[in-house]
Amino acid sequence: MLTFIFVNNQNFIQPLEKAFPNYVIKPWNYETDFTLYKQNSLVLASSDKELTYLSHSLLPTIAYGTPNDTNQLFGSDYLVDSLEELDSALLETVFCRYHHIPLTIAKHKDFVLREITFSDLDSLWQLYDKERNNPSINWFPFSPENKTERELFYQYISDSYRFYQYGLWGVFSPDTNILMGHCGIINSNIGNDFCLELCYFIGDNFRRKHLAFHACQSIIDYCKKMKLTTMLYARILKDNTPSIGLASTLGFSMIQSLEDYDLYGLPL
Repeated sequence: MLTFIFVNNQNFIQPLEKAFPNYVIKPWNYETDFTLYKQNSLVLASSDKELTYLSHSLLPTIAYGTPNDTNQLFGSDYLVDSLEELDSALLETVFCRYHHIPLTIAKHKDFVLREITFSDLDSLWQLYDKERNNPSINWFPFSPENKTERELFYQYISDSYRFYQYGLWGVFSPDTNILMGHCGIINSNIGNDFCLELCYFIGDNFRRKHLAFHACQSIIDYCKKMKLTTMLYARILKDNTPSIGLASTLGFSMIQSLEDYDLYGLPL
């Protein structure tokens, strides 16, 4: 994982060392050889020349610029205009995104909530095998033989997490890495209004262990931390008594009754 942060401004060294005691902060210039640190490094750069150099160096970068900066700073996917915008979550996100490492959203004694990867697809199909007639489970592909579904899954994994910084995440056993379910946030609409919706599913063999409650609570905490929305929604079928009870325990209240399901909301 990330160990070294290279910066091109000596004035950054001390405040970064204080803010990030778990990382090694090192000065650099764009002619420096990063070979020894390439596998576990990130660079905070503030000029187009430096970012152009770094684009050929196989290193993740964060561009630093001020409102009056004349640099374009197009050479990085991430841009901050003050050191206060940096935190460990952002640094690890930039590093993991660059190296295609799935992000861990939350850890609990009973599960790890993390991004799903291509290698998890077979586990998803096995998890869904008993749920093919469940109208609540329709987010990920069901058929291993369906090429279109497989391609859509790959596209989701490649694009959605990076673009939105949220999505459907896997609920994995911390001891065996077995996929026990998935929970997360999906884009949705209420009428013509865009909204974020909480979704959760725990496989039949892993239910009645409070996994859904703790995983969903982790998602709510993530929404608050990332300031994703001021209201999180959940759609629940009218006869789904367990999910209605779970939503109530999490703090959701019914805000609209529709034909097949009820709409619940949680202010954040």
